[in-house]
Amino acid sequence: MKKSMLVELITNHDREALYSASRNAATKIRTFVWRLVLLMLVVGISFVIIYPLIVKLSVSLMSRPDMNDVAVRWIAKQPTLGNFAFSFDAMVYPTALVNTLVVSIVCTFLQMFSCCLASYAFVKLRFPGSRLVFLLAVFSLVVPPQTYMVSMYSQFLYFNPFGLVTMLTGKEGLINTFWPLFLRSFFGSGIRNGLYIYLMTQFFRNIPNELEEAAYVDGAGPFKIFYRIMLPNAVSILVTIAVFSFVWQWNDEFYSALFAPRLDFISRNLYNINDKIRIITGAYVDDPAYTSLLKNAASLLAVAPLLIVFIIAQKFFVENFERSGIVG
Repeated sequence: MKKSMLVELITNHDREALYSASRNAATKIRTFVWRLVLLMLVVGISFVIIYPLIVKLSVSLMSRPDMNDVAVRWIAKQPTLGNFAFSFDAMVYPTALVNTLVVSIVCTFLQMFSCCLASYAFVKLRFPGSRLVFLLAVFSLVVPPQTYMVSMYSQFLYFNPFGLVTMLTGKEGLINTFWPLFLRSFFGSGIRNGLYIYLMTQFFRNIPNELEEAAYVDGAGPFKIFYRIMLPNAVSILVTIAVFSFVWQWNDEFYSALFAPRLDFISRNLYNINDKIRIITGAYVDDPAYTSLLKNAASLLAVAPLLIVFIIAQKFFVENFERSGIVG
């Protein structure tokens, strides 16, 4: 009797061990399959993103005979950097790079300043009509700038309060200078300012009110709370907004052409690369294949600084989106 009970206990134990082992094996298989699916998704999405850059790099390294050779698909038989050199000259790259960097950096800091103040006021310093003003600021994102471009241009064309502009610059108005872009950013009407205000507002709403109340108890005023408590906690969103602002300002062609048509910018010279090629040499402008080589090389020259910015600031994107709850 005891022997049969012992055999039964051993059998039940073996069954439990076998069931546990099979369950662990099934869990490991599911985990492996899920990780494999995630890996395939990441690789696939990364390839979709990187593929245009790979194509542009491959094409820009080809020589003119390679472009006309049907046997050449990815790797050039006669690789050359001459396309980059030609595009470098055609885009007036040094001057355009300096102008674009100055405008992008200054406008980025001015937009961060104006958006921080506006967002802090919307969240912590409520006033009559603040919600309506906030909605109007966000609504400005869907208003095409072409609808008010004439009034903007006229405003800066004849901008000369008390004759100060003429006295300082010797000419009337601010057209063909950086000032229209700087002033629009400072007063909260720069490129995508509504989006930055929305992001900052959502971030400030997630900061506990207890921090502000404790600061008030210690005798701090609104301004001291802003720069001693709010700003140090908003580093991630500030970096995210800075990158967005820098990239959009870098890629802007509309406002730079409207307010500074005589100045060289990366985006404008890239947009008008055909005219630049025609100015340098008219012999190749009728060759679509060779023009494609130059356009791809010029695109890489224009994108290279932005890639560096994204690589440096990518961790702040992840941190900010996790804290702000933005998905998709």
